[in-house]
Amino acid sequence: MDDDSRGTVDRQPSGAAACVTFPRAIGVRGKADEIRGRDNLAEAFLIGLLRGAFRDRTIRESIIKKFPGAYESILARTAFVDSIVEQATAQKRRQDYFFT
Repeated sequence: MDDDSRGTVDRQPSGAAACVTFPRAIGVRGKADEIRGRDNLAEAFLIGLLRGAFRDRTIRESIIKKFPGAYESILARTAFVDSIVEQATAQKRRQDYFFT
């Protein structure tokens, strides 16, 4: 088997990454300001069936309902990490600040 035909991580995102990207993309279109996401690039990283599901409002809503709390949890976690990075950036912290 040729290395290029295996679909390695080098060639496509992991399933976990894809599953987190989907709610992040939905979050940008969120109705509630208090949990609206800001990841305007997430939609561009959707792959395969997730890209098609994202385009269909009924499917998006049914996926959110199927996994209660997951959507909100991912958006909250993203907002938390973003706030830490924004604060560190504003304070001109170096990247290694987080690991010392």
